Amino acid sequence: MTPSSMDAARAIIARVRSIEALLKDEEFLSQMEWRMLPVAKQDIVLRRLCALRDYDRLDTPTTVDALKAAKAAGVAIARFYQLLSHWRANDRSPFSLVPHQSLGAERPTRLAAGETAKAITASIAELLRTDPLAATGRVIAHVRRTWKGPGELPTDTALRAFHERVIRSARPVPGTLTLSTPGQPLEEDVVAERLGETLVIDHVAIKGLVAQEDGLQPTVTLAIDLWSGSALGAAALAGPPSPHGLILALEEVSRRLARPGRAGFHGDLPSGPKPRLVIATTFARRWSGMVDALLAAGHEVVERRDVFLQQGGPARRLLGMRLGSLDLARRADRRKPFNPRTTAVQPMYSIQEILGECIEEMVDQRVPADAWAAVLPFDTSKLRETGPWDEASEGGHPDAAASASTSEEREVRRELEALAATHTPGGAHAVRIGRRRDGAWHMTVTVADPAARDSTFIELARRAMRLSAEHGVPIVVDVETNT
Repeated sequence: MTPSSMDAARAIIARVRSIEALLKDEEFLSQMEWRMLPVAKQDIVLRRLCALRDYDRLDTPTTVDALKAAKAAGVAIARFYQLLSHWRANDRSPFSLVPHQSLGAERPTRLAAGETAKAITASIAELLRTDPLAATGRVIAHVRRTWKGPGELPTDTALRAFHERVIRSARPVPGTLTLSTPGQPLEEDVVAERLGETLVIDHVAIKGLVAQEDGLQPTVTLAIDLWSGSALGAAALAGPPSPHGLILALEEVSRRLARPGRAGFHGDLPSGPKPRLVIATTFARRWSGMVDALLAAGHEVVERRDVFLQQGGPARRLLGMRLGSLDLARRADRRKPFNPRTTAVQPMYSIQEILGECIEEMVDQRVPADAWAAVLPFDTSKLRETGPWDEASEGGHPDAAASASTSEEREVRRELEALAATHTPGGAHAVRIGRRRDGAWHMTVTVADPAARDSTFIELARRAMRLSAEHGVPIVVDVETNT
């Protein structure tokens, strides 16, 4: 995108966040379907929703009222009446207002013959019954070698997509997954006999989702349990894969395994064998230092070292490049700005919450309930004590950008204080201004007169949008009353 289009994207984000703050108690804002909706579509939905609700509150709306509401919704009058009818028929759901809806729809196969697709799927499933973690190349070779029709086989790219779909729909039998690392003899294949015993580390990205802080895809580090074929931990961070992301993912695994009522123990974390870690590394010093620290902390490490960091292989073979309702990419694309019409935008903390929800969904599907009784949680505190991933070596703490006191931040704060002082009718009783962990500025103004709340919010939000576009940071405004 050009600089002007990036400014427009920032304005859209600021507008969406401001309206979300006004609707902060509404359930749909926390739903996955909403958070993964492209931000430009969120903007359209919120604009339509506010206009329809205002119109719906009128006892005897007139044509003039409808024209005004249609203008606020950004549609012609005929389209407004269509939206109103559709919205009411769907229990006034905000999701009924999404333009060009294709939510949750998986891309259909491009094969002309449905029977051909069924035969390809059956061939892949037959191989995976005896070799659940067969590499994609072997799967493609098997399909081509054994193909008897009907129809002609598609390209290798299409067969790769079929392979991923079969893995997504599969429910692997716990304990049957055996991971062979390239270049290693068969007797060194990695196996697992119980939940949490062997964790396979991989680094991916989420398709169609960028971080609000920088408008780029974060790197997601996954810790995948080999016994169940389910992810148990994940961490999203800006930048390329790092040891810091791995430690955060392991810490989430530790919390998940030790959750009260789920694990078969009570009290302090017991001592015992640490999970075996299967991990790809490079010859860089920070990766070798990380492996040394993992060994010192009591982990067995199965390392695959290469000149370039290998990414996406375990996620493709174990998860089918899908985590719950999320589609995964092999690596984060951090070279180009995002398109707000096709991309969801969430602060980093929200992305972490999304990952947690999707992992819970996968755990419920793939981990038997009785497996938790035998799991042995582990303590990750030693990793932070011995690891070479202090804030300086990792380019700063992930929250550093949100907490650093810079001249630009001081300027934003001063402008927000002046905005609250000069554009609050009767003066504000209290003003709270701060920058959150997600990098967004939040300003909450308390007014004495409840009747002035809405008009004050509109005025402050409108001016805050200008500041947001000027400084390139999201600004969320909220107005409260003393009552």
